Amino acid sequence: MSFVKAKFHLVFFFFIFCCGHYGEQAYKGIRLPIFLAHVNEAEHIEMFKYKIKVSEGHRGWMKNPEILENCSTGFHFPSQSGEPVEEKMLPLKVMYFYRPEEYPLKDLSGCPGNWPLKAFRVKSESEVIYSIIMQKMVAGNGLLFPIFGFASCVAFIYMSFGDFILTNHREQRELSFVERNGTQFMVDGRAFYINGWNSYWLVDHSVDEDRKPRVSAVLEAGAKMGLTVCRTWAFNDGGYNALQVSPGRFDERVFRALDHVIAEARQHGIRLLLSLVNNLKAYGGKTQYVNWAWEEGIGLSSLNDSFFFDPSIKRYFKHYVKTLLTRKNTITGIEYRNDPTIFAWELMNEPRCISDPSGDTLQDWIEEMSAFVKTIDKNHLLTVGLEGFYGLKNPKRLAVNPELWASSLGSDFVRNSKVPAIDFASVHIYPDHWFPHLEFEDKLKYVSKWMLSHIEDGHYELNKPVFFTEFGLSNLNKDFQPSQRDRFYKTIFDIIYKSAKRKRAGAGALIWQLFVEGMDEFNDDFGFVPWERESTYRVLTDQSCRLARIQGITQQNNYLKELCLQRQ
Repeated sequence: MSFVKAKFHLVFFFFIFCCGHYGEQAYKGIRLPIFLAHVNEAEHIEMFKYKIKVSEGHRGWMKNPEILENCSTGFHFPSQSGEPVEEKMLPLKVMYFYRPEEYPLKDLSGCPGNWPLKAFRVKSESEVIYSIIMQKMVAGNGLLFPIFGFASCVAFIYMSFGDFILTNHREQRELSFVERNGTQFMVDGRAFYINGWNSYWLVDHSVDEDRKPRVSAVLEAGAKMGLTVCRTWAFNDGGYNALQVSPGRFDERVFRALDHVIAEARQHGIRLLLSLVNNLKAYGGKTQYVNWAWEEGIGLSSLNDSFFFDPSIKRYFKHYVKTLLTRKNTITGIEYRNDPTIFAWELMNEPRCISDPSGDTLQDWIEEMSAFVKTIDKNHLLTVGLEGFYGLKNPKRLAVNPELWASSLGSDFVRNSKVPAIDFASVHIYPDHWFPHLEFEDKLKYVSKWMLSHIEDGHYELNKPVFFTEFGLSNLNKDFQPSQRDRFYKTIFDIIYKSAKRKRAGAGALIWQLFVEGMDEFNDDFGFVPWERESTYRVLTDQSCRLARIQGITQQNNYLKELCLQRQ
């Protein structure tokens, strides 16, 4: 039994002692706070419910309730006269403390004896209902139990001592929507600077029960590191574990996996940046949409870039977007478009339209789709998902591009990000892919130039936040040393920190990418398990605390408070 749980039982036992013999028997029988319903001689049912607001700390204990090994242990009803009384007990149902997204309806009725138990889902995340239904037929006069005294004692203990008892557990506060004020993200009227990460695989792993714990593990790890936003895929078009099996057809099993990801993120105080489709072929992407239209005989072209201009394909995508944004989470009961756990939507991961280097085709698509999203969801921020390359129509910035090829991809950082329905700009940083032959020190110099150029554009050209939503350093470089990653990360973090201190447009950065142990087959040359290298872990957590001190340590993440107090 845990220390916290033991302390709870001590307090609860003191209450039992005060309440008398019948209460003591109840404690011995169930060892959980409950309410007893007095039943008349005639067969009758009464249900008493009492709602108690509980902290996240309470839930931390409740998610692991004590399970009775001997379910036949029940209540003892002694005769007031001392004479033996035969009692016939019908099934007892107890509402346990399970969180619905982690503990589906469980049936414990197979336990021996005549006291079958059933576990029911809690009514909501913000309140737990304790109730008990008893059916009993008693020969002679029924016994009067101290119903309201019992309930009052339980309520008093939880409300008076619950926070004191469970101080070691995190509390969850209701999240607010992230907004934008000029070049800054805002939460509850305060600037919000982001230190976060990518884990593209969250939905895929939530589909399979044996891999689902990894999702909770990485979200909890991120919260403990003071990270506040995680970017992940909200798409899987065709193929294995597809969310969208074919145009307009969805796999509810996979949709529930996305429900789980959002609910888990909320529990850990992590916001999600959800991407809606991939420019690449992984997880379907625009190629799958084009293939669907071509196979149905309605596609204008088999060219991948027809995704951006084919009316049928655009209808496919709009239907997907509307279905996703209006989805009601089966765990939280909240429509996605009304859930502040979602930080923002991303139209596409790394959009490119190479068939039109002028950028007009992609620009038209961004304008149309961003306006469409905003007609459905006015609560959330929206970004394009750009890599940050400057296009041919922005000649003064072409020298900032890695090389000439970057200007002919059909995208343009400034032009695309200026679209009115786009709330913030996104940029990626991969110098070793862009400059495979450069020395490490030269790559660091380029990273600074790249970032400062985009932050300046965000401040003077766009008046919007600039969010570096992917950055990574490959471990396949011929001269790679793990210490290089620490320096690479710190270079990026220092620029974000200085921008935040000056209230400029650099709004945050998301590392690519974090894993937990045992996921080598999903890793690439950029991912890592953060706690396996202490110096890297320190670089990440130091940045969390630096940003937190600028904006004021948020009450939404007690991990962050504890982490940063230790660093002072």
